[in-house]
Formats: sequence, C-alpha cells, structure tokens
Amino acid sequence: MIDKSAIINERVTNSKVEVAEIARRLNVDRGTIYYWLDHPDLSNDKIALLGLAINYDFSIDFPELKNHLFYFEDKQYIVGEPLPVYGNTSKEDFAELLNEVIYLRQELKAIHSKVDILQDTLNRVIKGMNL
Repeated sequence: MIDKSAIINERVTNSKVEVAEIARRLNVDRGTIYYWLDHPDLSNDKIALLGLAINYDFSIDFPELKNHLFYFEDKQYIVGEPLPVYGNTSKEDFAELLNEVIYLRQELKAIHSKVDILQDTLNRVIKGMNL
C-alpha cells in the first residue's frame, strides 16, 4: 500500500516552501499544516490545498486526484488542470465563460447558415450561367 503521508511530506520538503509560508498561503495555523503532514488518511481536498500552496500537482503521485474539484477562497480549482491565465476561477467566472461559449456557438451557427445560403445562391448562379 502507498504511504501517502510519506509522499506528501517528500513533495512538501522538496518544494522548499517553508511550513510557515504554506500556512500563510492557505490562511491556517502552522500546527494545522503539521497535523495534515502527519495524518496518514489526509482528505483529497487537503492534499489538493497543499499542492496549490506549493504549486505541485499531486495527481502525478495519486492519479485518483486527477480532475478532483476543490475550493479555496471562494474559487474552484481542478487538480491536474493548470490555473487559468486570467487568474480567477470563481463559480461566477466559470458561469460567465460558459455563457460566452454558448453565445459564440450560436453566432457560429448563424454564420454557417449564412454561408450555406450564399453557397447555394452561388451554385444556382453558376448553374444558370452554364445554360
């Protein structure tokens, strides 16, 4: 059986991010971080949070974490996915992006329809010229 705690501790140690800094980044006490690091059955959310704090993707070590959703400071993150360039992953941002995608798909559908009509008209003109 995999010793998750040992792997997590190794990744945290190799990250060179001090426990005090991890605690600061996650808005928790240092004692909480030490508790997490000593806990053999750490929850996926806490592993994901540690990964966020040290900028490490724990799904490399624990494939079952791939695509695990977790929240931090009212933002949603997905383990194994890079953080968006625009920086914020709140539910509202995802909803806004989804609405934009839906709108653009509708616009694209309308453009395809116009292209089809123009192509049909062009084909009729060409066919009429050959008579």
